[in-house]
Amino acid sequence: MIKIRRKIPDFAAWSHILSYIPERSLFFDIETTGLSAASSSLYLIGSIGLDGSDWMLCQWLADDPSEEEMVLTSFLEYASGYDTMIHFNGSTFDLPFLSKKCSHYHLADGLAEKGSLDLYLKFRPLKALLGLEHMNQTALQAFLGLKRADTMDGKELIPVYKKYVSGTAPELSEPLLLHNEEDLLGMTQILPMAAYLALMNGDIRMESCRMTEDICSHMQTAVLSFRPANVLPQPVSIQICNSCLLECDASRGSLRIPVFQGTLLYFFENYRDYYYLPLEDQAVHKSVAAFVDRQHRQPARPANCYTRKSGCFLPQPEAILVPSFRSSWKSRQLYAEYDPVWETDAGPLLKYVRAMLRCIKK
Repeated sequence: MIKIRRKIPDFAAWSHILSYIPERSLFFDIETTGLSAASSSLYLIGSIGLDGSDWMLCQWLADDPSEEEMVLTSFLEYASGYDTMIHFNGSTFDLPFLSKKCSHYHLADGLAEKGSLDLYLKFRPLKALLGLEHMNQTALQAFLGLKRADTMDGKELIPVYKKYVSGTAPELSEPLLLHNEEDLLGMTQILPMAAYLALMNGDIRMESCRMTEDICSHMQTAVLSFRPANVLPQPVSIQICNSCLLECDASRGSLRIPVFQGTLLYFFENYRDYYYLPLEDQAVHKSVAAFVDRQHRQPARPANCYTRKSGCFLPQPEAILVPSFRSSWKSRQLYAEYDPVWETDAGPLLKYVRAMLRCIKK
């Protein structure tokens, strides 16, 4: 068995967003000759963890399939010093594979008792925001502008390993170790994706609100500007709720909201306490409608228990800013009346922007 241990450069852990303790956590990745633990071999395990103040990369490579148990035992002993295992999609492959190998060799599965941070599951909600077709590690690295030195995938390495263990090409250990090393380093390189998680969770500071008008269409747009709490690795742009445009670069973001100009309805909840006045096309409370001629009033129903409001309105996915208005009783689209005060104090819009950012997950 070949064992490699060397120091690697420090990197930003982003643990304040990803919720793990760097000193107690171990990044790891495995290489196998197939997907089934029952019919394939585990031939390489790699890890990155803190040893004191140094990040250390360790690898265990089986020179022969008969050394599989030795590789597994050595790794489990090393991992026993950590509380959390960090991996990419290890929840569906790496951890179950190692668990079955532990059972095969009658070894205690110490990993099952540890915390688990799956970066794939953590970053998967970012798919729409990033505009990516796939959310595998290679795609995330490419999004960040990172290039890998190795060009082979795990499947392509299987015949390479088989030739290596034949003893005719010892130099083939290099591409095997390189691929595993780049998978490990890649996990640390994509950690800045956590900045987008913080963005979607509404970790921002409002800056300003202003109205703009298209010269040709005379349509108005509210531009809500903010600052993300964390520097974003790459700019992003996405349409939210069909018509609202989110644009963010490294340190600034904006949400462009089309403004509805016209008349909308506010529906009273306790319609039994209201009368509907057909001539005025609105509902009034019974305490007031009692003075209206009975011929010009009728008991209100949910669909006509409203009052009218004309002005400028912002669409909203839920009742964020109240009161909420609609175009009709059946309409699910809610609106909030635009308040010019926001142009001097955009603070009240923080709740609104956060709710819009949450829509990206949906």
